[in-house]
Amino acid sequence: MTFSAIPWSSTVTALLQRTMQRNLKQNQNEGKISAFLTIENGSLIDGKMDKIREIYDLGVRLVTLTWNDDNCLGHCHSKSRRR
Repeated sequence: MTFSAIPWSSTVTALLQRTMQRNLKQNQNEGKISAFLTIENGSLIDGKMDKIREIYDLGVRLVTLTWNDDNCLGHCHSKSRRR
């Protein structure tokens, strides 16, 4: 299953963007520093969609799809595909 196969993904993304933007603005107005948890390289998902919920519940709001190696979410830009 891919992210595009999740019917609510665009709605959730839009909601998260608005919420994060609101939190950031509020913190700026109050003189607070903000940080957003992210994960670089989606390989930890390992093809298991329940991992997305698990990392979300831990507070992560952004996962990059790939980094230097291929994984279940995509192929790395810098490597040639194996034939």
